[in-house]
Amino acid sequence: DLMVAATINAVWQTIATRHREKPQFAVIAYGKLGGKELGYASDLDLIFLYDDEEQDAPANYAKLAQRFITWMTSHTPAGILFDIDIALRPDGASGLLVSSIQSFARYQEKSA
Repeated sequence: DLMVAATINAVWQTIATRHREKPQFAVIAYGKLGGKELGYASDLDLIFLYDDEEQDAPANYAKLAQRFITWMTSHTPAGILFDIDIALRPDGASGLLVSSIQSFARYQEKSA
């Protein structure tokens, strides 16, 4: 949790067009991270959600998610830090990288 939060906060500061001080952004984890079994080189199954009505929010949060993935998959002398898998997001690999909370709720209700 600390690494995810620290990465989100640091990456948000690199978004030149950010429209608020703190992002309204969530990283939802399945598998190892969701079960708090995170280890070096873990495969992280993630989806990204935002709760922000600002017009530029979708583009800003898409940049945030892309940069988050880049930072979390950094190469170290021992290999890749984490392997990020985003195929579990709504509509799979063809879906949006980041979804609004409202659209994710509709997706979950429709899938149930």
